[in-house]
Amino acid sequence: MTGRSFYLVRLSLFAAFTAAVQLVGFPQPVTGPLINAVLLTVSGLMGAGPAILIGVVTPAAALVRGQLPPVLAVMVPFIAISNALLILLFSGIRRGHRAPVGGRISVRDVAALVLAAAGKFLFLALSIRWLLPVLIGSRLPGEVAVLMMFPQLVTALAGGVIALLVLRMIGKSALWRE
Repeated sequence: MTGRSFYLVRLSLFAAFTAAVQLVGFPQPVTGPLINAVLLTVSGLMGAGPAILIGVVTPAAALVRGQLPPVLAVMVPFIAISNALLILLFSGIRRGHRAPVGGRISVRDVAALVLAAAGKFLFLALSIRWLLPVLIGSRLPGEVAVLMMFPQLVTALAGGVIALLVLRMIGKSALWRE
């Protein structure tokens, strides 16, 4: 298999897994970490670009699937941006280190995860508090706004832990090497 074909097969497998997770209809405490795990795993294996591609589609799919309440439809672009931010921070912090996939989980990997999850959380929190009211002229109801804050931090951290473990395991598998 050529390098390009291998790349497309891997991206297709991750996209299919992401779609399957969303279609099965797991509750948010399961779906959120799994989606974040895919985003960060793709980032670690294939780079930020393919991960961002998946990350900007998932919020719209969650809305269509009914996993995102209709009142949060206005948040879809903000969630997409927060996913991209999560991926870029994670990739950027790990890039300087470039620990081989399959190697030990380093302090830098953990720091990348924590800072990326915090960045995603802060962007969503600031968007809800200040940006959204300016753009749409109103605030989200309090209990709905809470869904976009702390749970996002928890799901990003949980997904990141899964991703770091998967990256460590996949690196040892000949199936993922070109």
